[in-house]
Amino acid sequence: QFCPSSGPCSISGIIINGTNTVFQVFFELQDAGQFTGQLIGANNLKGAMSRTSATSSATDPIQFTKS
Repeated sequence: QFCPSSGPCSISGIIINGTNTVFQVFFELQDAGQFTGQLIGANNLKGAMSRTSATSSATDPIQFTKS
């Protein structure tokens, strides 16, 4: 899942594995990429998504909010 450069997009998927350390959260979303970030509030994770495909790779800032 790659987002267009024109703006935000919805990234969703099934978490297939993850780790919560004292300072950072790491998880991989199926078919979407790897997230590395931090808990910045009771319902917010902020960090970066790294994705690689056969033709390109990208790392972009992202914030997840639990609704």
